[in-house]
Amino acid sequence: MDAATDAWCWWRDVPAEISEKPPYYGFSGSPLLGEDLLIWSMGNHGLAVRAAGGEVIWKSPPREMK
Repeated sequence: MDAATDAWCWWRDVPAEISEKPPYYGFSGSPLLGEDLLIWSMGNHGLAVRAAGGEVIWKSPPREMK
């Protein structure tokens, strides 16, 4: 969010991005900010985006179904 205007700069649906269905109790945690990246860890998956624009830099591969 833009601190001056309270407007969204960008938005991501992280569970959808990493193809991870939230458990019934939901996800909990905080993104890690390092240099210019925001890194999320959810379950066995993760996602890294540019903090300034939300561009996906890396995401974990889809889980293999067994």
